[in-house]
Amino acid sequence: STQTTTTEVMELKTVQANLQRMWTEMSRVQAELKFAEQKLRHQMQEELALQLEFHEKRNHDKVQFMRAKTDAHVREVRKASYSKALSQIVKSRRDERIEREAMRRNEAISSEERHAEEMRELNNILGQYIVKQQEMKEENKNLHSRIKRHDEEMARKDQEMRSLQHRDVQVIASLK
Repeated sequence: STQTTTTEVMELKTVQANLQRMWTEMSRVQAELKFAEQKLRHQMQEELALQLEFHEKRNHDKVQFMRAKTDAHVREVRKASYSKALSQIVKSRRDERIEREAMRRNEAISSEERHAEEMRELNNILGQYIVKQQEMKEENKNLHSRIKRHDEEMARKDQEMRSLQHRDVQVIASLK
């Protein structure tokens, strides 16, 4: 009763052959799955690399645009400040010249007194010019500090973007 009959041996051989075919098929499917997984990982890495490249270029373009815009604004402010100071100096000189001419008409001032008065006027004009120049320097200093803060903010945003990119790369690496 413990002996195997020939039909049972045949059935066992058939089952063993079927089992062998199933193992072979399973190995083939497993190899295909592994290949598909590798291909998908590669495609995901390429996609992420393209996205990172796009974001880096976009951020670079934004920084360049903001710098150009800030530089243009600084130039406009400097030009306006210079024009304003120059027009005020010209106006004050014109007003002083008118006053001098009126004084000459109304009084007969000796040449020494006139020379002293002109020196005072020139000193007054020089003082006004120095004050305007100092105001322009202070405004220039304020503009430089604004540009520095802007550059620091852009650097901070760039650092955040790089840390996000680094994190994304680590996530992709962990997927492998």
